[in-house]
Amino acid sequence: MTESEERYQEMTSFRNKIIDKVLHSPINDDWSPEDISGSSFFREVHDFATTTIDKHGDWIWLNDVLKGHKMKAKEGLELAER
Repeated sequence: MTESEERYQEMTSFRNKIIDKVLHSPINDDWSPEDISGSSFFREVHDFATTTIDKHGDWIWLNDVLKGHKMKAKEGLELAER
């Protein structure tokens, strides 16, 4: 089998399937959502952003080009905590 045939075989194995008239993605076979029970969505996003700021530094989170104002992620977290 040639390299291009192998790539085609790999690509076609990830095609959507129709089962009982319902479209199913093959991604769902390999993926399952992470359990975040006992926590809130806000807390998860806040902790992720804080960790990212600590590891990689702050970044522009919102950019208002009409007013020329840029808000950094750390500033957004401080406002959200109020």
